[in-house]
Amino acid sequence: MSFDCDAPLPADRFWGKVRRGVGADDCWEWAGAKSGTGYGVYKQGRKNHSAHRFAYALAFGDPGPLHVLHRCDNRPCCNPAHLFLGSNGENQRDKQVKGRAAKKLTAEQVRRLRERVAAGETQKALAAEFGVCQQAVSYAVAKGWTHLTPAP
Repeated sequence: MSFDCDAPLPADRFWGKVRRGVGADDCWEWAGAKSGTGYGVYKQGRKNHSAHRFAYALAFGDPGPLHVLHRCDNRPCCNPAHLFLGSNGENQRDKQVKGRAAKKLTAEQVRRLRERVAAGETQKALAAEFGVCQQAVSYAVAKGWTHLTPAP
């Protein structure tokens, strides 16, 4: 991914969409558009960029293929002091340590989900109860876990 941070005014335009905290360690919240997962989205020309990646690029240079992670674990934060680089593996470990790794369903849970959806319960309600996203319930019920046979 390439950032054109030297073009006229992108830095001023970008930072104008950031609400800076008053304290030195405060998060700088992205006030512009956000993705469905809560990350800031900054459009420069025809390209969308993750706001935190763009903030990192402005402060330190293009991160290249590396992930830009948050020390604060606050997705809309653009404070360069809160951002650091990591590989995909480091990003996965960071998510686990911070308790954001996807929860995995067991075979028994999938069987119960299938029974309860068949009985008319909503995927959304079941997702909240089982601590997973609705898409995980949908996958488990409809097309995933094909190796499971119905419980006896």
